[in-house]
Amino acid sequence: MFLHISGQAKADDLARGVRRCLDKIRDIRAASPTPAVQFPGSEIPSISRIAAGPIDKILGVKGQSSGGMYKAVLERHARMHGRQVSGEMGTETWAGFAGIDDNALMTGEFAMTTAELQPVVRILRDAGINILAIHNHMTQEEPQFVFLQYWGKGNTVKLAKAVRPAIDKVTANSATHIGHQAH
Repeated sequence: MFLHISGQAKADDLARGVRRCLDKIRDIRAASPTPAVQFPGSEIPSISRIAAGPIDKILGVKGQSSGGMYKAVLERHARMHGRQVSGEMGTETWAGFAGIDDNALMTGEFAMTTAELQPVVRILRDAGINILAIHNHMTQEEPQFVFLQYWGKGNTVKLAKAVRPAIDKVTANSATHIGHQAH
């Protein structure tokens, strides 16, 4: 895996920040010299039975259930080449859940502006949610969107509560349509 970093500060402060990152990598590798072959904790059941109601209530949407799995979708709006685009064109934030309510895997993606990226990363990491990738899907959209893929494992209510502040961050000052509004 690669992680590109950048920063703007005094050279000594930047050097200390990079040193802390390298030290953290060293500590992680020393604690676990052999990479894990599976996610920590018990295995997620092969048959999913996720209760949609509690997640709908926490996320404020009417999600979709299929095969015992659950998915909530929040649309973002942008302009590309002078045209309005939305979720159907790839500008959506979503969260999916599989497993059972007390032992679930949550994965998803945030579509956000570049200004929203760092606050969302902090919110997710502070809640113990793992970041998989940060990248672009599009070019020439206005505003510019970046996409962050994530995952977490645990109780569905706790996982939904962990991502809700990040959802609030990306919906606070934007033209976002949240799936089907829960009543």
